[in-house]
Amino acid sequence: MTEVSDNIDNLGMQEQMVPQSKVNEVVGREKLRVKAEMEARHQQELEAMKAKGGNAVNVEDIVAQTEARMMQKMEENRLEQQKQQYTNYLDNVAGNYINKMKAGPSLYEDFEAVTSDFDPKEFKDVLFLAHDLEELPDIVYELSQNTDKLQRLDYLAQKSPKMAKKEIQKLAESIKTNKQAKEKNPTTNPPLKNIRPSTAAGVGDSGKLGLKDLKKASWLRG
Repeated sequence: MTEVSDNIDNLGMQEQMVPQSKVNEVVGREKLRVKAEMEARHQQELEAMKAKGGNAVNVEDIVAQTEARMMQKMEENRLEQQKQQYTNYLDNVAGNYINKMKAGPSLYEDFEAVTSDFDPKEFKDVLFLAHDLEELPDIVYELSQNTDKLQRLDYLAQKSPKMAKKEIQKLAESIKTNKQAKEKNPTTNPPLKNIRPSTAAGVGDSGKLGLKDLKKASWLRG
């Protein structure tokens, strides 16, 4: 999985990025350091120029050029860091999906047949919201059988990830509750149907010996 979701920022990825306050702090500190270095260097150049009788160097121009190069480098580093974090996030999502889906066939006999048409790339927004849930294979199984619910959930995940996350969690809780209920009350074998009384050995349809039956019974004959 290499495709980055258009909505990945809405799925909480911004919390994994470098905080803007941290960036501002680093930038401010670097500006002060560069300015101090430039001023010290400029002072040295002034003294050297005075000794030679030359013109002074404009320290503001030097500082401005240095700051511009510094900002460009920091922006490049920030983008590279974000790219790496996106890659790590996607690797984590893919790994969770693959590992958890392996349990599917042990949960449902028809798991592979039911989920064979489910393509995670087509519903990546739903997958991003459900990949960390233990009930992931159950959710995929459920949604594969109810494509209308899957489409509604996918649309909601694109429009409002927070609302979609709540709906997925509700589904997971419902699945968990149903499983617990089945474990507490396992399905019992259906009761046997009423067995028709035997008509053998002088027993009538009613199951009782009648006068006629008694007369025919060999054990009554002398």
